[in-house]
Amino acid sequence: KHYQSICDRDSFVTAEKVKNAYLGFGEKYRMLLEAFEKFTADLKKRVGIDRSHGTWKRYRKSIDHLRSFMRKEYCVSDMPLAELEQSFIEQYHVYLKTVCRSKAGSVCRYMDRWNNNVVKISFNNGLIPRNPFAFYSYSAPTEPRTFLSEEVLRIFQTTRLKSAKHEYHRDLFLFSC
Repeated sequence: KHYQSICDRDSFVTAEKVKNAYLGFGEKYRMLLEAFEKFTADLKKRVGIDRSHGTWKRYRKSIDHLRSFMRKEYCVSDMPLAELEQSFIEQYHVYLKTVCRSKAGSVCRYMDRWNNNVVKISFNNGLIPRNPFAFYSYSAPTEPRTFLSEEVLRIFQTTRLKSAKHEYHRDLFLFSC
């Protein structure tokens, strides 16, 4: 199978290419953390242009969580993107909630950072045969909406603000309430 796929993809085949493909190495073989690091390095180049430093720091924190999860649960420093399965994603989700004690919204953002960027890009570029997030859904539970009390509205109404523009916007908000 590997020989045939190399024949289909490349102009020539060598024994080393077949061996590497069999072992999981090769031109189209990428590691999860390696791909995530590359994406984050590219993101750092965009800081100040169309991304903020805070965004880059959040991606670094996501990588750190993923790295510690892989060391703790799988005793590996990295894993091939091709071996990424839904069970891994579900275990990582549980890890974020239990070990990291992240709230549901944070868990969703951590999952989105590597799903929407690393995994989808790798899938779209043909580096992985399938998207492991395809049948996995997660969402933060929505908090029940609370309303302002009359007392809070009165405090808001009587507070002096810095400018007439702010007071105008406050008055519009109070009118809508």
